[in-house]
Amino acid sequence: MFSGPAASNKSPSTQMSISMARTIPQRHANCDERLAGRRIILVYGAMRDKAVDEIAGVLFPRAEHVILTQPHQSRAISADVLARMTCHHAANCESIAGATLAIDRALLLAGE
Repeated sequence: MFSGPAASNKSPSTQMSISMARTIPQRHANCDERLAGRRIILVYGAMRDKAVDEIAGVLFPRAEHVILTQPHQSRAISADVLARMTCHHAANCESIAGATLAIDRALLLAGE
């Protein structure tokens, strides 16, 4: 799937995540047009074996606000570590450890 020195440093799962992240814009070419004018509040959690920074680079710029959280899963990245890794991709970013609290915060920001 990948060649060169960078490919040898990544697990097959990470390589697949990177590949999927790179295809999001092509598979959803009209995504920005369909979402134009909408406020997007993204709640995001990730596993350690995923291409977190690459995925965040695709998704976060489309969101008005990103709330990072930690899924209840042994491979999950903590919300604080995720924030250090990815907040540079977001206009507004915060971390909330519990997924339920993160959803509550998103609903508050959305005015629900």
